[in-house]
Amino acid sequence: MEYQTLISTAMIFDDLPAITYFRAVNDRMIAGVMESKDFGKEGAFYFYLVR
Repeated sequence: MEYQTLISTAMIFDDLPAITYFRAVNDRMIAGVMESKDFGKEGAFYFYLVR
């Protein structure tokens, strides 16, 4: 899916009004952002995963 003009991997939830986008940073890290209608004015939830 496209997120902010770049192609990214996305996970769409069946039971939640949310989409999580993932993008590789390097061989050990993935950055992600979750957007949801439930967050309201709080915006998006940003995170990163490392192995």
